[in-house]
Amino acid sequence: MSSKFFSTVIILLFLSVFACAQTATCTGWKTFTVPNQGGTQPYGINSFGTVVGGTAGVFGGTTPPPAFIRYANGGITKFRYQNQYTFFTRRNAQGITVGYYQDSSGHSHGIVVYGSKVVTINYPKASDTFPLGINLSGTIVGYYDLPGSIHTHGFEYKNGNFMSIQFPHSTDTTLQAINDNGTIVGDEFSGSGVYEGFVLTNGTFAPLKDPKASGATFPADINNAGTIVGNYFAGVNPQSFIYSKGTFKDVVVPNATQASIHGINATNYVTGEAYPSRGNSDGFIAHCQ
Repeated sequence: MSSKFFSTVIILLFLSVFACAQTATCTGWKTFTVPNQGGTQPYGINSFGTVVGGTAGVFGGTTPPPAFIRYANGGITKFRYQNQYTFFTRRNAQGITVGYYQDSSGHSHGIVVYGSKVVTINYPKASDTFPLGINLSGTIVGYYDLPGSIHTHGFEYKNGNFMSIQFPHSTDTTLQAINDNGTIVGDEFSGSGVYEGFVLTNGTFAPLKDPKASGATFPADINNAGTIVGNYFAGVNPQSFIYSKGTFKDVVVPNATQASIHGINATNYVTGEAYPSRGNSDGFIAHCQ
């Protein structure tokens, strides 16, 4: 089933037209690292405060970097599928985790992990499949690449069926996350030279652009209240944001030379990665509003 079944009507009024950029109030900052890895890269946080993500390799190391799960009590477990590079992207409230692994040929394949069970998912005839989001009902979103192509295409996987989703007139579409209400956030490239964010609700796309962005806006996650987190560019380094009820606020991570926010849960706890002055990235968790 193709994206033509989705409405191609675009809401022309940008969500950010009347938004006023501010700085978010964030409390309870926690930083953490996955032991014996070159860097920690959190991507999602569920309603129980469990964080999932990936890691960077150790310089000179020969073992593929693992994915990780960090529980609310601070305990961390590592995970490699078939002893290959593995990255977790989201975990829903039922404890179902999605992500991907890279095979020996360098192609990526989706995985769904629940307890000790692992199921692979691959978009039909795709060379690479990247699941990025999952909601409570088990609907998965992400993107795929076709053989020989450099362009990305969004997908939704529901009840065992794939649906391709493409932002109208775009060359590249990525679906980053889906909340329990079925609202999706992602980004698209239409040849303008800049990636733009969007919100997809009931088949209708609404562009999302941070008013301070001079470059790209990348929404990363959305919770059930419709609060969105992501990153935008107004220079070389990304700046994190939280968006709620028509207002964008910058998220400033303490003691970081660079940071990116990737996930938000139902109670506005956020997670992401930050680079302190020493180099390798740390994971962070905070409550932001």
